[in-house]
Amino acid sequence: MIASTTLYAQTEIAGTVVDPTGEAIIGATVMEKGTQNGTVTDFDGNFKLKVAAGKTLVISYIGFDKQEVPAKAGMQVTLKDNAAELAEVVVTGYQVQRKADLTGSVAVMDMKGPKSESDPNMLNSMQGKLPGVNIVTDAAPGGGGASIRVRGMSTVNGASPLYIVDGVATTENLNSLNAADIESIQVLKDASSASIYGSRAANGVIIITTKKGKGDKVTVNVNYTASLNTIAKKFDVLNAQQWGEAYWTANKNAGLVPSHPYYGNGDTPQLATFLDADKKVASTNTNWQDEVFSSAWTNNLSASVSNSTEKGSYLLSGNYVNQNGLMDYTFYRRYTARLNTTYNISN
Repeated sequence: MIASTTLYAQTEIAGTVVDPTGEAIIGATVMEKGTQNGTVTDFDGNFKLKVAAGKTLVISYIGFDKQEVPAKAGMQVTLKDNAAELAEVVVTGYQVQRKADLTGSVAVMDMKGPKSESDPNMLNSMQGKLPGVNIVTDAAPGGGGASIRVRGMSTVNGASPLYIVDGVATTENLNSLNAADIESIQVLKDASSASIYGSRAANGVIIITTKKGKGDKVTVNVNYTASLNTIAKKFDVLNAQQWGEAYWTANKNAGLVPSHPYYGNGDTPQLATFLDADKKVASTNTNWQDEVFSSAWTNNLSASVSNSTEKGSYLLSGNYVNQNGLMDYTFYRRYTARLNTTYNISN
């Protein structure tokens, strides 16, 4: 019998990870390719890993390109900047800066979803899409009572954030804006926003940028959406006779003699045929939920005309919203028009 065993000598490989300027990268991931064997760099960019010499190491860090290098003692790896990610721009206040230079906490909303929704209030479309932002909406047509909290309830007086719409500060509710006119929504959540807006930024800042004319030809967009709202669940209620029986049972259990103007005072409740002395109001089984609530349609029509040339651009848009409430005789109607123009007088 011949037994054969192959042994791979694993030694502790030490190395350093730096950026193109030679500065140490703290927290870079160093993994043996195809395994779970790995570690991270310390405050000086150094790492130690038990791995066989010559094995492939995968080194990665946010904002840098991933690199694969063979393991060897005393190795130094220089990670290259990921130009595509670091060149991303973020709107902060009245300025635009590179993502690489941004130190504040910013949440950016994906605008593809809200454009396809028929809800006239942008706050309803923002629910659950911005980390650290709490949005509470009501059932009123148009969502006029909706509220947004960026840092929670930091104060009992004026906890709403500051809105910046195309550089103009306002505290008006977002239900006055047409979702189809909005280009981007970004939220400044940390204290650094106070350096731009002062004390008004104490409850956070929501920056909204509206669309402008693009392209070199006239563009016409028309969008119509409709949705149907219904009551998800109604309460199970007693009919008139069942209510009388429950009322009688409750009085008897309490040691009282049951009596009611509509059911008499006998041993059992007897619902009267009429509820008034003139016998004009007949008794009946009415489920007031069916009388108060009904299905409600929402119609949302948007249209815009835009163009852009070397001299300037324009975008003219209009929006009509007709939203019926789930309660009868309640509704929300909104007409909006917006003109966004720029003109280059000279170079």
